[in-house]
Amino acid sequence: MGPILGAVGPAALDLFTVPPTNITYNGYRIVEINPTSESITPIEFVLPGSREYIDFSRSYFRMDLI
Repeated sequence: MGPILGAVGPAALDLFTVPPTNITYNGYRIVEINPTSESITPIEFVLPGSREYIDFSRSYFRMDLI
């Protein structure tokens, strides 16, 4: 058996390596989202599509019971 050969070809063709990803945290903002349903149950919310990350562990619901 001969020696083990190294990688052949340009790095741009390396399909199995995940490139570095920037996941820096710049801050947060508070957004009020009203329910889409007008009936009592079930209460439904629609979150509009966004390129921003939504951290559901820091999300909460505030309700006023009348």
